Amino acid sequence: MNVKFNKKRVAILAVVVVAIVVGVVVYQALGKEDEPEYRTAKVERGMIISSVSTSGRITGAGSVSLTTQATGVIKKIYVKDGDFVETGDKLFELTLDSDGKLAKAKAWASYLGAKNEVESAKQNKLATSRDLTSANIDLTSAEQSKQSLQREITLAQSSMDAAQTAYDDAASAAAGGSELRQKSLSLRAARDALALAELKYDNSLSANSVTAEQNLLSLKRELELAEVSVLSAHDAYDAVKDDTSTPSSIVLQKELAWKAAQNAVALAQSKYDNAESNNSASTDQTKLSLQREVTLAESSLAAAEDAYDKAVRSTASQSEIKQKELGLKAAQDALALAQDRYDSSDMSIDRAGIGVSIAKQKAGSDNSAIARAVANLEAAKLAYEATLPTVKAPVSGTIGDITLVPGMTIGGSSSSAGSSAATGNGTAGATTSSNKLATIVAGEFATAEFSLTEMDIVKVKKGQKATITVDALTDKSFTGKVIGIDKSGSVSSGVTTYPITIQITTQSDEILPNMAATASIITETKDNVLIIPAGVTQTVGTQAAVTLLKDKKTQQVPVQLGLASENTVEVLSGLAEGDEIVIATISGQQ
Repeated sequence: MNVKFNKKRVAILAVVVVAIVVGVVVYQALGKEDEPEYRTAKVERGMIISSVSTSGRITGAGSVSLTTQATGVIKKIYVKDGDFVETGDKLFELTLDSDGKLAKAKAWASYLGAKNEVESAKQNKLATSRDLTSANIDLTSAEQSKQSLQREITLAQSSMDAAQTAYDDAASAAAGGSELRQKSLSLRAARDALALAELKYDNSLSANSVTAEQNLLSLKRELELAEVSVLSAHDAYDAVKDDTSTPSSIVLQKELAWKAAQNAVALAQSKYDNAESNNSASTDQTKLSLQREVTLAESSLAAAEDAYDKAVRSTASQSEIKQKELGLKAAQDALALAQDRYDSSDMSIDRAGIGVSIAKQKAGSDNSAIARAVANLEAAKLAYEATLPTVKAPVSGTIGDITLVPGMTIGGSSSSAGSSAATGNGTAGATTSSNKLATIVAGEFATAEFSLTEMDIVKVKKGQKATITVDALTDKSFTGKVIGIDKSGSVSSGVTTYPITIQITTQSDEILPNMAATASIITETKDNVLIIPAGVTQTVGTQAAVTLLKDKKTQQVPVQLGLASENTVEVLSGLAEGDEIVIATISGQQ
């Protein structure tokens, strides 16, 4: 009985244990399914390259198409594909047909006409140059004539002033007795002053024996005499200054005599004052002062004598007055005539200046005419050379694409946009077709043209490097650089694009014109910066953020981003090197 009971208890216990184990396993399994799993990447330091991609077409493979406007039969071929030719080398020889001969003759006539136009333009310029020289001479002559007339006016004015003075003197009444007496007194005072000054100067030679008191007394007498002289000169000036009948020259003489007397008083006063304050003045200084006094006295005497002589001679007859009047009238007429001629000289200068301007404008027009004529001559020469039966290399390079054989006919009567030369009368000559004969590879590098959007054009600059792939050459890529940017742009269907030109700096014979190509232009490069994979950031409001995984826990961290490339983004702040960020969630919920 007990045995059965124990077996039953063991069985129950075993079931319970199994149930517990199964429950634990199931619980653990369910708990693992709730834990999320992530795919992460670490923040690293490295290089980031920002670029702009665009598609376009090969526009030039460094080749030049060799064409001719001659028509006829291929007579001889001097080269084969792959030959290197120099500029001017003979390549092909044709036998011209009737159309070719006619085109050659017309081109030659156009060339001769253009050459004559150049010579005619040069002759016109030479004639204009002579006209300009003549106009400049006329202008210079007019200006010199004006200067001469200015001098003539000055001389006429001086002559009229002299005639006016002579007339005024002759028309004045003879000086009255009182005036003559005043002049006589002034003359006598001036003579006395001069005599005294000379005496003092002579005595100054023995000044070493003269005492200071004697010198002071002499200076005092000198001052008194100078004061008498100035009073006399002032009276003489007052007597004539308001008298309208007195000639102006006499009034001026009296005024000068009065001023000279005033200067003599001032000098005498200064000498007397200095002698009182300093009796020890040197003999040399006194002598110098007396010398100046003598000079002033001589000037006063000369003025007084001149005034007295004029007063004595101031009697004129009516005939003399009439003669002076006629002389004055003639001087006035001469002055008026000189003034009129001077005024008209400005018009002569203006006319000459206009002539110079016209000649200069014509000279500029002649220069333009010569430039046009020379350009027409060059075009006519090239057009003529294009009709010649001998075809020569226009540039140096490797020749190819020859599809001709001797005996083949080229050209015909069709018309196309070929060269058009100017004829002798300035009209365009006949337009002939251009026939392609071969290709000369002259350049080292090919070029390609691409178009950029207005968002990308601001990032591109001349000289930036690029990687180019050609659709037809899938296994190859080529290096290049930006050599041209058209910033004017164009608009098509509301979309603005900007053409750029890239030079392919890798040589390849496989690159041919008009092949489709794609370019990746490197706009900026940074090295040793923090970078994360592109596309892992989220935007929270206006702030960029990433999910940071730390200690198996995630948190959003704001970041500041910098340069971006196709695969990576630069991190300026918010993360450190080695940080682990979440790229994607594989399973579970956060």
